[in-house]
Amino acid sequence: MNRNEVIKKLNKPDEMLGVIDNKYGQSVAVLEYYLYTRFILYPSCFPKPVNCQPDYKIYWLFFADGILVKVQEGERWSKDMERKIYRTKY
Repeated sequence: MNRNEVIKKLNKPDEMLGVIDNKYGQSVAVLEYYLYTRFILYPSCFPKPVNCQPDYKIYWLFFADGILVKVQEGERWSKDMERKIYRTKY
């Protein structure tokens, strides 16, 4: 699938993590989607608990030259991940 088809099916990504060139000269874009596993609704008259974190998983979708080539469960994005993208073979 190309990038526009994926966005049409999944809606806009939660984050656009970056676009870099890999060692094969391909332009690699990484989109981040959150898959929520549990929703907690609070009445508006109560404040949300301070330590309440939403339950979700992060997924990265990798596009080489606009075509989806890889989907993986992600984690917090960091500059170190850019080096891992360079080492990934597409």
